Amino acid sequence: WFINGLEIIALNVRIQDLFSSDIGVNGLLRPFNIGVPVTFIVYFLLIAEKNNLVFGKFFVLLGDASYSIYLTHVLTLSAVGRIWSVFNSESIIDNLIIIPIMLILTCMVGLVSYLWIEIPLSKYLKKVISWNFRWWL
Repeated sequence: WFINGLEIIALNVRIQDLFSSDIGVNGLLRPFNIGVPVTFIVYFLLIAEKNNLVFGKFFVLLGDASYSIYLTHVLTLSAVGRIWSVFNSESIIDNLIIIPIMLILTCMVGLVSYLWIEIPLSKYLKKVISWNFRWWL
C-alpha cells in the first residue's frame, strides 16, 4: 500500500499540472492537491495500526516530539536554506540531496528540543504546580 500511496501523490501532482492556472497556492484546488493525498496516507496508516502493524519506538518518539518538531521546523528549515543557498547550483540533483537532509535535520532539532527542553520543563512544571496547590487541598 506504500507504493499505492506514492502513486496517488504522483497522480495528484499530474492533475495539479492539468488544472494549474494563476490561482496560486491558496487556490480552489488546494483541498484536492493536499487534502486527498493526506487523507489517503492517514487512512492507510490507520488500517496498518488496526492490523497490529508495529511502527517501532522511534516513530512513537517522533509522534511524542511532533509539537517540538512543529515549533522548531521553521527555524531549522530557514537556517539550512540559508546555508544551502551558498552551495546551491540550481540543479535537480542538488534539490534531491537537500530535501532528505532538511527532513532529517528538522526531526533531529525537534527531537533534541523535545528531550532537552520539553520533557524537563514539563516535569518541573508538574512539580511546581502540584507543590503550589497542595495548600489549597
